[in-house]
Amino acid sequence: MSTDEVAPQERFAYWREAICDVFVQLDAEPVEDSPFDGTIVTSAVDAVEVSEVVADPQLVVRSPRQIAKAREEFCLISLQTAGVGMVSQDGRSVRLRPGDFALYDATRPYTLDFRAGFGQVVYQFPRDALVDRGVDLTFATARTLRVGAVGEVVAGFLRSVHRAGEEIPTDAAPRVAGHTLDLIATAVAAAVCDLPEPDSLRGYRRQRVLDYIAEHLTDHDLSVASIAEGLGVSPRTIYKLFEGDEMTISRRILAARLERCRRDLADPLLRHRSITEIAFRNGFRDAAHFTRAFKRAFGTTPRDYRRGS
Repeated sequence: MSTDEVAPQERFAYWREAICDVFVQLDAEPVEDSPFDGTIVTSAVDAVEVSEVVADPQLVVRSPRQIAKAREEFCLISLQTAGVGMVSQDGRSVRLRPGDFALYDATRPYTLDFRAGFGQVVYQFPRDALVDRGVDLTFATARTLRVGAVGEVVAGFLRSVHRAGEEIPTDAAPRVAGHTLDLIATAVAAAVCDLPEPDSLRGYRRQRVLDYIAEHLTDHDLSVASIAEGLGVSPRTIYKLFEGDEMTISRRILAARLERCRRDLADPLLRHRSITEIAFRNGFRDAAHFTRAFKRAFGTTPRDYRRGS
């Protein structure tokens, strides 16, 4: 697609529609008043869509409004080939120069800022492809992924995939796409591991899990799998965060539910609620199981505890 196909005064409107067709729904504004030029050449390697973009200055925004209307869940990698670009997401910004590449998540707001003409190759793929590979997307976005030898290897492979494009045989495309996603996940791991204060980072991640548990205790299906999905990470990541702890995630959920039930049973403003109702509204499914668990935790039955409080 090229703006050469339309009249100068209509070019940016055409461009805005073009990038929404190729990528996700976006807002875009030109940076200069001069006639706009831009081209996009697309190809696909199985689930990985590859687009070469060459265009004039512009500001591109993925807003909460667009995300709220979207059904798709994609991640994108921008590999800078010419000029300079700025990727901003999750409170971070990274400046991309030729050879640099960065990740952004289309399920959360982001901004792409190009103050001069630029070139990029953009790789778009399902978000779950990275989550299933153990990538914590909260920490992976808007960072330079061209870190050390691993980053150089991955950048070279991405360029190779772009050059080969649709010449890759159909029967080989799924394997090439899989290798591409494996290497992207590897580049993310290398970049994140290079961050300072890993203990603080791990502590923050653990707290996010605990906060999620506290906010979703009423969900009967709360589990490691549902927590991982809600936080955009893999179950393996959560297990690793709490590796070596005496309490498993399941026991933490049970303990938090029991403590909330104990508090509710002692609350005089909740006397009108039955014990079973209190148990069920705090995530329990079975009244008998709740009674046994409560007695093990507090040495008395829920009924006796309520009477004595």
